[in-house]
Amino acid sequence: ARVTGDAEAIAAALRARLKSALRRVVFLVMPSAIAFVALGDVIVGLVFQSGRFDAGDTHAVWIILAGSALGLSAGTQGRLLASAFYALGDTKTPLRAALVRVAITFIAGWAFALPLRHQLGYSAVWGAFGLTASAGVAAWIEYELLRRWLARRIGHVPVPVGLVLGSFAAAAVAGALTWMVMHAVAPRGVLVAAALALPLYGALYLWPMVVFRVPEVAAVTGRPETAGYLQGLGAARIVPREELAETVKRPLESETWAGCVDAVGGAMLARVLGQMKYGASVAAVGLAGGAALPATVIPFLLRGVNLL
Repeated sequence: ARVTGDAEAIAAALRARLKSALRRVVFLVMPSAIAFVALGDVIVGLVFQSGRFDAGDTHAVWIILAGSALGLSAGTQGRLLASAFYALGDTKTPLRAALVRVAITFIAGWAFALPLRHQLGYSAVWGAFGLTASAGVAAWIEYELLRRWLARRIGHVPVPVGLVLGSFAAAAVAGALTWMVMHAVAPRGVLVAAALALPLYGALYLWPMVVFRVPEVAAVTGRPETAGYLQGLGAARIVPREELAETVKRPLESETWAGCVDAVGGAMLARVLGQMKYGASVAAVGLAGGAALPATVIPFLLRGVNLL
């Protein structure tokens, strides 16, 4: 939405919105990018491998997917920065940055896919990797241009550098450990491999985030005196139970949570399902609030929420 008010108020409002939005994007997108590189064969195999789409095709798509992962974080953050310009009523600046990105992608992608491939003799698959990797590099250049140009308008852009480095390190370690486990176990079949690799990777990524108290990790309690204990376990934010205990008629609310471990069930679980982000998962591990689930199928159909 377009921001109104005096110049300082507009700048402050945009900085506040960007601060929280950029943190959410980094927290969710960084592990996705690393997963495409470390576990791309598992992901592609789970989605596509059947019939005539064999393991060789899976490997080829994995290589191409890894190239696109190079710019996944920059591309998503760049869209947020472009939205900030739109909120300022400026549509030309994002267009200029996008034209730079398209030009770099076209020139570098053409070079890697055609003349360099013919000269150096690498396969067409690696040529396609060069094309997607070029788009990734161009996304970082676009992001840096947008960040600098936006800083001239609103002052310091609150890029979460610490979270970027921390999430990258956590995701890289999680990806490496999961890759080693997969090669040691060597599961047969794409479904078995995915059932082992993806939950393991997610757990290994989230564990250091909890330990180091990343602000995206929150705990819900009805006993305020336990806040210290929960923070000691790694929760960076304490949410009063009353905020989630109220039954609402709307099947969907604002996307708030990227994941949830629920020990209550009942009306609270139904409320949480309507607040989950697209594609997020909820692990139900208890029935303290009752076995009934007063919810609809809307979160599952429209947001792809998973109830585990």
